[in-house]
Amino acid sequence: MRYLSERRPKVSGALESLNITAARSHEMPFLSAASIDDLFALPNAPLSSLTPEELVRFAQIVDTALFKSYLLVRPGLLAPLCRVGNWCEKFSELIYLYNGKKMHGKALDLLKHLSEKETDKRDKFMPTVNYLQRLGPEHLNLIFEHSRWVFEQDADIAFEVFTSEEVELPRNLVADFLEKIDPAICARYVEFLVNERGEESAMFHNRLAELYLTMSMSAKQQGDNDLRQTMKAKLLNFIDTTNHYETDRLFGLLPSDDLFEAKAVLLGRLGRHDNALEIYVYRLQDFQKAEEYCKRVYQPNSPTQNVFLTLLRIYLRPTIKLSVDLLAPALDLISRHSPRLDEIETLRLLPPLVTAKDIRAFLVEALRAPVFDRKVVKEVEKAREEQVARKLMYLQSKRVKVTDSRMCVIWFLETLGMDADVLLLWQMPAMS
Repeated sequence: MRYLSERRPKVSGALESLNITAARSHEMPFLSAASIDDLFALPNAPLSSLTPEELVRFAQIVDTALFKSYLLVRPGLLAPLCRVGNWCEKFSELIYLYNGKKMHGKALDLLKHLSEKETDKRDKFMPTVNYLQRLGPEHLNLIFEHSRWVFEQDADIAFEVFTSEEVELPRNLVADFLEKIDPAICARYVEFLVNERGEESAMFHNRLAELYLTMSMSAKQQGDNDLRQTMKAKLLNFIDTTNHYETDRLFGLLPSDDLFEAKAVLLGRLGRHDNALEIYVYRLQDFQKAEEYCKRVYQPNSPTQNVFLTLLRIYLRPTIKLSVDLLAPALDLISRHSPRLDEIETLRLLPPLVTAKDIRAFLVEALRAPVFDRKVVKEVEKAREEQVARKLMYLQSKRVKVTDSRMCVIWFLETLGMDADVLLLWQMPAMS
């Protein structure tokens, strides 16, 4: 310390002879910006032979070393040193001192002040972020207060304050704070808790679903369709892949005129598969998703074993009037999923206009099934009789005008003693 104390006035005098004073220290490159190699490369020469830049470096080294020495050995001498002009970079040591004395507010104020000189974002904000990350839950209000200005300038960097593994902060209070700043940031935080920290409580899963819902509805009101679709997709994926939220609670929050697919997912979670399928068919008219829903929930020998039959019933016995034809998707369903359909109930649901050819694959599968019995035969015969009866009614409804120049075949045959009904049946085309 004696050496430094003796060198200090000599270096200051050499600088003053060049009209360079400590008042201009903020204009000079910081000592911390220089590498160790640069400092060791400074010449070991008389002060009079040094350049102004080299003199400034010597002044910074002497004053900073003296400040650190006083800080460790004789803190009482810090005040006199700081009261006079000096070249020491004492900020990091001062912050360290504030931290040691639990004067965190002063340390954070100083960090914010120092950030004003930085241009690089991480150099500007990370000192504050790193300091806040080390504070515990007992300083939660201080963390909230001093992270606000970072959020205002760079939310991504500020978010790192609350993802540190150094300390554990009260998650619900952090979520409340972040939601006031921006619901999207709060959703990101809860996503982090769920995906990275394994959070399984219903409180946070409910909150995340509600945030997606709120942001989707808000985007709709603002006309931001891209954001609305993004939040809608996140909501659907979330409620379809996790079981930790309260289904009935979330279902009650959904609007009556929107988010019908989300309603279908939640109805399925509640076991109301018929209502879920009605939304896919009647409201969304998305037959592919209705079929995918059935494939997802179908389990043989379980309460969902008849879910494909439920979908078929919705197609063939609609409860509302639709302009779209539901017979085609019904027949497609029968052709693709006949093993999962009850044969008897399927035949009973089919309208009379459906021919055996339309459901040939289904009938072949039914004939091969071990459960095939007389009931199936009876239903097939009944359908066949109805088709023949309709064809006969069609033929009998036809009229032919008989004139002097045109002979009635039936009358002619009757004169020959033949049965006209036999001829009529003979003339009828083969029925399929």
